[in-house]
Amino acid sequence: MLDAEHPADIDEAIDLARLVRRRSRNERVRILLAFEGRIEGDPRVHHGGAHAAIHHGAGIGRPGQRDIYIGAADVDAFRDEYRASPNAEDANVVLRIVETPELIGGKFVPPIVAVLDLLDAADTRAATEALRMLR
Repeated sequence: MLDAEHPADIDEAIDLARLVRRRSRNERVRILLAFEGRIEGDPRVHHGGAHAAIHHGAGIGRPGQRDIYIGAADVDAFRDEYRASPNAEDANVVLRIVETPELIGGKFVPPIVAVLDLLDAADTRAATEALRMLR
């Protein structure tokens, strides 16, 4: 997915998002804001969605929801450490659980993955802006 040619427009990005919608197992959780600083420096965490898009230069606002990619082997300890309440009605984090987090790369997911995360969150406006950074 990461080596493929990037979508030319938002319609192609939406098609790609449909094709790779199972790239992770997702859980919506609630994490207390007091843990925000610790999450930023946690080496198990790979930031996705709007936070990654902003990191890569997209001119979008910082949302209340955070997308976090984390390895399946680390997710139980992460949930315990951050007191992540699963399936919370007021969820503020999407845990995107992957089997091989090493494939994600660094602290932030690649720009195209950030675009796909934004589309998963139904934020087409932000996804369109983030897609511009790929050109």
